Amino acid sequence: LLVQNNGRKLAEHFVGLKPPEKKEELDILLEDSDEEADEKDSALKGQLKLKESKLLKNTGVKMTSMLKFHSYENVLMVCDEQDGISIWDYEKGNCNVHYKNGNGQQKGSRMTSACWINEQTRSLFFVGCNDGSARFWSHIIADNGNISTGYPTLSA
Repeated sequence: LLVQNNGRKLAEHFVGLKPPEKKEELDILLEDSDEEADEKDSALKGQLKLKESKLLKNTGVKMTSMLKFHSYENVLMVCDEQDGISIWDYEKGNCNVHYKNGNGQQKGSRMTSACWINEQTRSLFFVGCNDGSARFWSHIIADNGNISTGYPTLSA
């Protein structure tokens, strides 16, 4: 209840940052700019305390194609454009492990789907590829909740 009340107070305070309702093109062209409202928006935006703390640079890859955050741990799985997967601790900004998914047997094969499975207990990371292969990776998160620094195990 306390969280709901605090959330409601925040929403009411920052209601000015709500996106404007969609207007017809003619109304937009005829509307005068509202400098006072722009200044009020700027003041509200200044009150927001958003914390950006890390820049995670996935070096050695051409393109990052998928990012998958774990719901309960500080783990970010980063899949590249072919078959590379990186395991990040996003709180510390560290790339713990980079490994190959193993879908490179067919030329042009790439990862097209990824998701966490069974996140509340022993998490598995699922990766599906456009060549029809699918892999489940385990031992990404240790039993004590820490992110493993070893290579994950191919479960299936």
